[in-house]
Amino acid sequence: KHGGERGVPFRLQVETWTSEDIRLHAGACILQVFKLKGADRKHKQDREKVSKRPDSEKDKFSPQYECTMLTDLSVDSIYIPASRGVSPVQSDSESIAPSRAASNVIVPPPAKSTSVTPISSRDVSPLKVTISQSGAGSGTISTPTIIAPHYQPPGDSKTWKIVLPHSASAETAAGWLAYNRYGQHVKTFTDFDARDLLRLSKDDIIQMIGLVDGVRLYNDLHMKPVAPRLTVYLAQKGESLFHPVLLQDVTVSELVRNIAEILEVPVGLFHKVVVAGPNKISIKLTDEYLRYQNFDSAFHYLLIHEEGEACTIHLEPVTNS
Repeated sequence: KHGGERGVPFRLQVETWTSEDIRLHAGACILQVFKLKGADRKHKQDREKVSKRPDSEKDKFSPQYECTMLTDLSVDSIYIPASRGVSPVQSDSESIAPSRAASNVIVPPPAKSTSVTPISSRDVSPLKVTISQSGAGSGTISTPTIIAPHYQPPGDSKTWKIVLPHSASAETAAGWLAYNRYGQHVKTFTDFDARDLLRLSKDDIIQMIGLVDGVRLYNDLHMKPVAPRLTVYLAQKGESLFHPVLLQDVTVSELVRNIAEILEVPVGLFHKVVVAGPNKISIKLTDEYLRYQNFDSAFHYLLIHEEGEACTIHLEPVTNS
């Protein structure tokens, strides 16, 4: 409509993680995508507009850089896609590692660019970052002026994201809220530590953040378990100690994963699952047949080695005798 000079804005978010699933840093900027030769025309028009302005106003425009400048993001400003799940929460610790002290620091405005080279100062982390499109030469993340300390989780980075420790500080509680997709309510619970959150009743939370998120937050805080769709009990043939297996998806692959965890062996070791049927016939276990099993069924399992390293899991129903 306008020759492609307007462009389509996209938000680029770059995250740095450790091998232990701890997020070290997150930064973002806005990229504009143009039609063919639209970017050249856009740059030309912007240069002409700036050149016609008096020198006193030229300083208001962001300078151009040879690389993409990323603005640091705090925990509550990080976009977490729904596909990440648990996560996920975040993936998968969602903490940001502590950095050198920074308070009341003004972050220089990032410049527009179509490059994606992640360059950013990790000495500061703005409390909130908003995306704006204003003025010639814009298309960047607006300049934040408030700096907040990073949220620091407790020692075990793989458990705090799921279970909020009762002794967690207000900063850790804020990180837990952001990880579990309550980022929009972090400000509501400012200065609430874990004890404060756990003392809240369901009605209190619903009044503070609404019905839908209130019920979900209450369940997450008190770790209300999700009821399994099928529960079976497994024991190796010849043993009397059974292992409970709680199936959520009720698939053969989920059952095999649980058996592999019980035996502490790789999942790829198992080739198929066979169930002893009527008149001692062997039945290949499928998802549909598994869902047909009675709740609280018990089985003895036997591993039958085949050619190579593959194994077949043979299940025998336990009958009352």
